[in-house]
Amino acid sequence: MNIPTQLPLDPPAVTTNSSPNQRAQN
Repeated sequence: MNIPTQLPLDPPAVTTNSSPNQRAQN
């Protein structure tokens, strides 16, 4: 239940910071 809830919250956070930068670091 925690995994599905975090997945949707991850996309919005990455977009606000830096899709290319955040994705590379992740």
